[in-house]
Amino acid sequence: MRVLTLNIWGRRGPYEARTGLIRAELARLAPDVIGLQEVWRENGVTQAETLADGLHGVFAPALRLDGADYGNALLSRHPITDAETIPLPNDPGAEPRVLLHASIATPDGPLPFFVTHLHYSPGEATLRARQAEFVAETVAERTSGGPAVLVGDFNAPPGSPEIASVLSHGLTDAWPSSGDGTPGHTYCETNAFARASGEPSVRIDYVFTSALTPARTELAFTTPSGGVWPSDHYGVLATFS
Repeated sequence: MRVLTLNIWGRRGPYEARTGLIRAELARLAPDVIGLQEVWRENGVTQAETLADGLHGVFAPALRLDGADYGNALLSRHPITDAETIPLPNDPGAEPRVLLHASIATPDGPLPFFVTHLHYSPGEATLRARQAEFVAETVAERTSGGPAVLVGDFNAPPGSPEIASVLSHGLTDAWPSSGDGTPGHTYCETNAFARASGEPSVRIDYVFTSALTPARTELAFTTPSGGVWPSDHYGVLATFS
């Protein structure tokens, strides 16, 4: 099974060109399950549906923005038998964030799958830590330590209190054990869209697992075309044997 996560950056930047790159890379990588963040839904159609045709899908709206719903999405080659949208803890004035929880009917049995996107602002680490703790507790409650996958944009680097909180609940970060030995930066200065923000390179996008061991984890969506990158984030692809 191949699991992918990507923050698709909504409709920002040269979206039409980016769409083509994302679609082509999804077709090449052929993941079985895809977790997406910063997904728009307009007129009843989500970006996730237009990026990967023919897959089962579910969308979890977090807020209304510029006339469209905005949130997380899940795409799967296997049927999605159940799904729920769970609001994350929040502070007044902060953008609402959610946790998408779905059950995927894989050939090996039901797989609980979670997609989230934590608060962004660097000055709001306390809120982000509360959200991370809530997410990890929710995953533990709904899986009882059995097989599960949690993916998303956590806006926090390895070693931060937010990630330490996730790991303390029995989840494992796929990158250290099955990555290529590099830092695995997913928001990276090599990407012109990320570089424009002036922020340092950092790994903030993750695949976490419980009772599953990835054989290989790699970065994805790292190649531009004509100066256009698929997103301002790189994706993470984990392959389970």
